[in-house]
Amino acid sequence: MIWKHKMMRDYERACFLRVEVHCTGSRGGDASHGGHAMVRLVSDGGAVLGVVVQQVEEWDEWRGENENDDDPVHAEAVEVWAVGDSEMLNLADALADAGAYLRAVLSSRGEA
Repeated sequence: MIWKHKMMRDYERACFLRVEVHCTGSRGGDASHGGHAMVRLVSDGGAVLGVVVQQVEEWDEWRGENENDDDPVHAEAVEVWAVGDSEMLNLADALADAGAYLRAVLSSRGEA
């Protein structure tokens, strides 16, 4: 995947959390033909995070010839857990900033 837009920001309270956003930008289509975005949350020291993925199935039709171990799987639901007050505040800030960044990328093309 060639990421055209990238953003990384650190959040420091009693714990450290980093958010990374990678986006291709709008491509005018659905999952097979449209743009892609990825948001990564990284514990950079003391942040207690957890993730639950429900009803996972391979997303083979999207993967196509680019299949590798880092490709996503299709999931019905994904839960991200932040355990602790600082973790919750950092997660809230990280998700808000990630959303604002993606909106800015898409609005520059008149999509949002």
